Amino acid sequence: MWRRATASWYCQQRSVSVSFPIPSGGDVVRWRLPEILEERGLTAYRLAAMIRENGYPMTVRGAYRLADPDHDLRRLALDTLNAVCATLRLDPGDLLEYVADKPKRKRG
Repeated sequence: MWRRATASWYCQQRSVSVSFPIPSGGDVVRWRLPEILEERGLTAYRLAAMIRENGYPMTVRGAYRLADPDHDLRRLALDTLNAVCATLRLDPGDLLEYVADKPKRKRG
């Protein structure tokens, strides 16, 4: 019982990260937050303010990093994903898109 409570506390206190490896084949997971913010007419500054209003920690710099379409996002803390989803009322699948590489034709 004690171990379960400790493990639960540990998970609540630590930030778990999700990595997006870039495979050599061309398949990629795309972060769609910049598009969503543009569709809704929101800025990164406003996103940071909205996230803080909902009680989640977010710096303006962090929000600009998430909203920058040119930033190569490789890691994302699940706490951050949760904060963005809760604030914008989205599912994680709305923010992440898997783009498969087109199959190559065989010569022959």
